[in-house]
Amino acid sequence: MFKAILFIILTLTSSYFTHSLALIETNSKKEVSEVNYIEKEIMTISIPKLNISNKIYKVESNLNNIDKNVIILKGSNMPDKENGVLLIGAHSGIGKYAYFKNLDKIQLNDEIIINYNNQNYLYKVVNKYLDKKDGSINFNNSPTSKRLILYTCNPNDKDNFLVVICDIDR
Repeated sequence: MFKAILFIILTLTSSYFTHSLALIETNSKKEVSEVNYIEKEIMTISIPKLNISNKIYKVESNLNNIDKNVIILKGSNMPDKENGVLLIGAHSGIGKYAYFKNLDKIQLNDEIIINYNNQNYLYKVVNKYLDKKDGSINFNNSPTSKRLILYTCNPNDKDNFLVVICDIDR
């Protein structure tokens, strides 16, 4: 009888420890997989004159958030689309996330580089202007060129966006 009770206790105990170890192993694997998941950017933007280099995430991403990153607007065309328009925005002013704080210093013919699918697309500034903050950005599309439009709040005029128009350098 003693052997039977001892056998039952050992069986239950070993089963409990095996189950506990399996839970610990499962939990540690789960933690590792969550830690290893890092969303990859879809492109980067570089503005050499302003010493700007930032990652840009897909439109649907939680990281495509103007309070944290440079953003791409819904409806944008990727740089490889012929005669497409790519719209990119960021905060200006002060603070950790004011990536376009010096965008007002950009001038005609300054270069902006978009790296998309491991290919660099070189754009040159062709125009810059202020546009009323009314929920939209007004611009003329180029029927013969890929266009990049950068926008940010105007640091000198809170009622207007600063809009920078760039065309692909062919």
